[in-house]
Amino acid sequence: MQLSEYTHTPGAHCGSASLRNLADYYDWGLNESLCFGYGAGLGFGYYERGPASHIIMGRNGQLETGFFETFDLDYRESSGQDWETAWADVRDAIADETPVMLFVDLYYLDYFGTDTHFGPHILL
Repeated sequence: MQLSEYTHTPGAHCGSASLRNLADYYDWGLNESLCFGYGAGLGFGYYERGPASHIIMGRNGQLETGFFETFDLDYRESSGQDWETAWADVRDAIADETPVMLFVDLYYLDYFGTDTHFGPHILL
């Protein structure tokens, strides 16, 4: 299951790299830094919860949706579905040649090799 014209290119940050890969897919001519900036990417949060005792994030929590809203792009968000329904939606979108951005937990990505839950990690 894959988009026929999609090429994955790693980047410096999962969210901005995913946005850059989306921009490449649609040939918008945006590099990763521009995608980060157009999403109003810089922001800091300090959290005292989760598996780490303290965590500092160097991006804003709305990077991806900020990017879509900056360019007035039509997008759909959904969450809370059961696994089968969510995965069927992903498969249907890809079959229609529509890229899908997923917010996932690193713990469940075998290739990441971590025993720590961390999400959202962004994939396109």
